[in-house]
Amino acid sequence: MDQFKAAAQKAGTPGYTPKSFRRFFVSEAIHADIPLFEVAAWVGHRTTRTTELVYGHLVRRAMDRGARAMQNRLELRPYKGLIVPPSVAPLEGDTEEWGEDA
Repeated sequence: MDQFKAAAQKAGTPGYTPKSFRRFFVSEAIHADIPLFEVAAWVGHRTTRTTELVYGHLVRRAMDRGARAMQNRLELRPYKGLIVPPSVAPLEGDTEEWGEDA
């Protein structure tokens, strides 16, 4: 960790941690429309459910973009938005993977 802190200091990003870089990576992958199962596999989540629970706000935005794109492509009536619950409660066993890495 000392090497990481030294490198972050040298790069002018002393407030960044390995976890913040992980979050940046996942958010960029989701915004790039990389399939969620690939993102989940890359960051070591056993299921996409964990990725959805931890990064759900990003997943909902990506779904929204996809729905708008399809609406435009298919020339459907104006898009009203997806019905997505405001928060998703974890299923039993989902949180066992959560830790510092999530």
